[in-house]
Formats: sequence, structure tokens, C-alpha cells
Amino acid sequence: MKVVEISDSDGKEDEKKKKKDDEDDDDDGAVVMELDSTSDHNYDDDGDDEDGQRADKHQDPVVFFNSASSQELQEILRIPGQKAEVIMACRPYADIDHLYAMLTKARGVSAQLVTRYEELMEGYEAVDKLIAHCENEARRVVPPTLSKRLFESMAATKQPAGLAPGFRLKGYQIAGVQWLLSLYSNKLKGGILADEMGLGKTAQVIAFVSELKDTLHEPGPHLIIVPSSTLDNWSREFDKFCPGLRVINYYGTQAERAELRDDILELRDTDDAYHAVISTYSVATSDKYDRVFMRKMQFKTMILDEGHLVKNFASDRYIRIMQINVSFRLLLTGTPLQNNLQELLSILTFVLPLNKHHDLDAMRAVFQPAHVREVDGQGKRKASKYAILSNHRMELAKRMLDPFILRRRKCQVLSDLPKKIRRQVLCPMTPLQRRVYAQIDRQSRDECRQGAVAGSGTVQSNAIIQLRKAACHPMLFRTLYTDDILAKMATELLKALMETRNEQYLRLDGSTKVDLRQDMLDTFARDPSISVFLLSTKAGGFGLNITSANVVILYDPDFNPHNDRQAEDRAHRVGQTKDVLVYGLISRESIELRNQ
Repeated sequence: MKVVEISDSDGKEDEKKKKKDDEDDDDDGAVVMELDSTSDHNYDDDGDDEDGQRADKHQDPVVFFNSASSQELQEILRIPGQKAEVIMACRPYADIDHLYAMLTKARGVSAQLVTRYEELMEGYEAVDKLIAHCENEARRVVPPTLSKRLFESMAATKQPAGLAPGFRLKGYQIAGVQWLLSLYSNKLKGGILADEMGLGKTAQVIAFVSELKDTLHEPGPHLIIVPSSTLDNWSREFDKFCPGLRVINYYGTQAERAELRDDILELRDTDDAYHAVISTYSVATSDKYDRVFMRKMQFKTMILDEGHLVKNFASDRYIRIMQINVSFRLLLTGTPLQNNLQELLSILTFVLPLNKHHDLDAMRAVFQPAHVREVDGQGKRKASKYAILSNHRMELAKRMLDPFILRRRKCQVLSDLPKKIRRQVLCPMTPLQRRVYAQIDRQSRDECRQGAVAGSGTVQSNAIIQLRKAACHPMLFRTLYTDDILAKMATELLKALMETRNEQYLRLDGSTKVDLRQDMLDTFARDPSISVFLLSTKAGGFGLNITSANVVILYDPDFNPHNDRQAEDRAHRVGQTKDVLVYGLISRESIELRNQ
């Protein structure tokens, strides 16, 4: 029996994870969006006229400032209640000049609020244009005959021509390849392959690249951007599935990458040109020479593994990847899309890029979070017609994504996959741990009350992190150890346990060099004396194949349960021959229970 033990604590990674919005897989507490494979794609929306009427009715700033309620003023303009009352007290506004004059003269507000409202309305117009664009593209995507085959589990008789002897794709995988070819042949801008983790998205993409060359006579080059932890695995999978494709890893030191650039560009227009270039997010978006190279290559397609890492269209990563001009973009993700409008619109904009006349800045004005919250007498947040307007757009955006996203789940297409059995293990705290947890709890409650008065949400976020640390282990605090010792302890605790028990183990976390990771996986699979693999949730959750293990222990559950599911499925995937047991260790009477 081989065991994978996964900890969310990864040294400095744990302290930084709240700050790294681009590296997080999902937004904490968001509602998962699953796309129903049996739903009909009907794009006639009865509520669309009502939505348009709402937008038109309040397009005129004078109408809005004269008629909006206090709650609507706060939500739309993102202002506190006192300012909303000032605006209402100055009514009525005769015309736009009178509106500007009154807000300029009134104390506590300014005419800038009119500009803010106008920018918001421009943003709604930009969203409407994007949705209309998607709707038009969606009508010509997948023929009904292909739709019926997307969920077949049996192996198809006709395999891709470039597939290595001895390898056969399953029926749903071949249908997935044909779906991608259909998007490409119809000259759509892109798509999202969102099969559940463990269903072989990598194999489908490699077969897609091979079929582009053999069937559509499109040899590339194609760009594949992956997390650094999966770079070697992607290269190995290309060699295994389609050894006839010429593939190169674009990675290394600045000097090594400069040499690679010269070699790749020199061969680009020859018979020996590479069909695919594999690089990482950090390399493809950081150094200016790398970014110029990416644009100069004129890639035919761009494929992003773990595509949810580009969910934020305000990030440098998103902006720089968008600057790589390709005719087809493909996102791969095993994580369901979130019920989050900014994320949905970021992905839509990436897969189906807007024309230049669409204003992304105006769209960002729509999706900035409003910090003002108004509740009713029962403590529930009130919903205004403007909140309903945003919710309506979110539902419509999800429906626009539907034709361009393919998601199959294991239970739909893999009847022969061994079971995954999840068990929660409640662990009593030690006396010292209980005292530390109670102390942190009291301090956090006091600080949160003070923070609520000051209007800060940072205190609450920090309190959650501290309580999770206390539930994990009582020694993770500076009150008990010096900073130097503490910096090492988070990743050393499990290592110390393995050594005390004389267990042979390997450890992979954020500090592990990229070029060593695949060798460690191979060693773990090959050496029966190594019974334990210690992984951090972040480093172990991306694209690794660990089917040699059939026991997964979640030592420190992630605050977002989808990250744990992703880590579990490194073992529970195509190729696993045993039932997989997942043990989640939970401290009794702690904050960890609230996430379960």
C-alpha cells in the first residue's frame, strides 16, 4: 500500500496564499457551476427584454439620481448610506447641469458620482455586446451526431492516426478530440475542455494537436502553457502518446532560453520545425524577451493547462497572455467554473476575444465588488433591481459559455474506474492545542469586533488563518518558537513524524525544483520501499499522476474544498486499478468542521 499525505501548509506558501489571487484555484465560498450535459442550448431569453428595459430606464443619470432608492444609490455608486441620504435630500434635479451643480455644492458628495454612474452604464453596454457576440458564435458549433457521442465510455474503433501503437483512446476521449476539431474547423476563437480531473484531458489535447497536423494539415506551431510542476509530465506524455510530433520545452535560465529561442526560430520555417512548444506561466509572461518571442512565433493555437489560473482579467498574467496573438485558444481545467461574474467574463473574453470597440475598462467598472451592504429586519441582505440585473447577466453569461465548454464527469463516462471512498477522521486536540486555539479564538473575536467598527475585513481574514493554524498544530505560532524555527516547522512536522516511524518517504512542495519533480514521481512509483509521498496541496494539486498510491491523507484541509478534491484526484484517475481511500483529518470543535 502506498500513501500520499497532503498538507495545505507549505512553509511560506500558506501565509501568502490569501494574497496570490492568480494562483488560487477557486474563490473561497463561491458556488460551483456545473454545466448539464443534457440541457438544450436555447438562446431565446424571455427575461432579456425586461433586462434591457431596466438598463434603458436608468441610462439617463438625471432619471437615476432622481428616482433611485438609498440602497440602489449605495450599491451602484458604492457609497455609504450617509452620502446616499445627501443625494436624496438635494432632489429633484431638473437637468444634467443642475445635477452637476447640486452635487458639486452639496457637502460630502461630488459631481464625480455622475461620472461613476455613466462609466457603470458603459460597462453594462460592453457586457451586453460580449454576450451578443457569444450568442451569435454559439449557433454553429456542435452537430447533434457529435453531441450524442461525447459521453460514450467504450473505446471507439477509429483511433487518431498519429497515436503510438498500443495506445487507444476511450470513446468519450475521441469524441472530445472531434469536438475540439469542430470548434477549430468552424473558425471559432476557442473553447474550454473542463472534464473532471482524471479523465485524460492531456491525452485528448495531444491527440487534437496530432489530428490538426494529420487531418487538417495544420502542423503548427502550437503553444502549450502549463504550471511548472507539470512541464516534464506534458513532454513525457507527448513522447508516449504521439512520438511523431516534434515538441520542445521552452524553460530554463535566461541564457538557456536565449539559446532555445534562436534554435526554435531558426527551424520555424523548415521541415524540422517544432509542432508544439511547451512553456510555463511564469516564463511566458515575465521576461520581455520571452514575451516578444511568444508573439514572434505566430502560434496557431494556445492551450492553457489549469486554465482557471487566468480567471482575473485585471491581472498582469491575463493581460500578457492576451497579447500572444493566436487564432484559437483552449482552456483546460478540471475545476468547475465558479458562480462569479468577473471570472465568467474573464474566461469568456479570453476564449472569445472581444473586438477592439469593446471596452474592457468599462466592463471592469461593472464587476468591481461593492463593499456597501444593506440588510433587512431579519438580517438578510436586500436585493435591488440592480442586483437582479447583475444576476441576470451572470446567468446569461453562463448560458453563453455552455456551447463552448465540454465537461464530463467520471460517473458519466467511466464505469470501470475503481471507487473513491472518503472518510472523515475527527481528531481530538491535545490540552496545549485546546489552550492555544481558545486563546486565538478570544483574541480573534475581540479584533473582529474592533475591525467591524473600523470597517476592515482584513482582521477577519487573518483570524481565519490563525484559527486554521491552531487547529492544524499548536506549535505554529511565534509565541512558542522563534521566527527562524517557525519558518521551517510547517513543512517539517510531517517529515519529523516519518523519521520517528522510520518510514521511507519523499516530499514535494513549492520549494522543490521543477526539473526534479517528475523524477520524484517516477521513484515513488518504481520503489516499493518508499511508502509515503508528502505533498503540499498547491504543488500536488496540478496535473500530477500518482496512480501508484491508493491512500490519500488530507492532513490540513484546504479552505476551498475543491483544492482538496483536485489533490485527491491525482490518485483517483484513469490508470488507477485499486479503490482509493481518502482520509480527511479534522480537529474536533474547530473551524475546520465548518468547511466540511
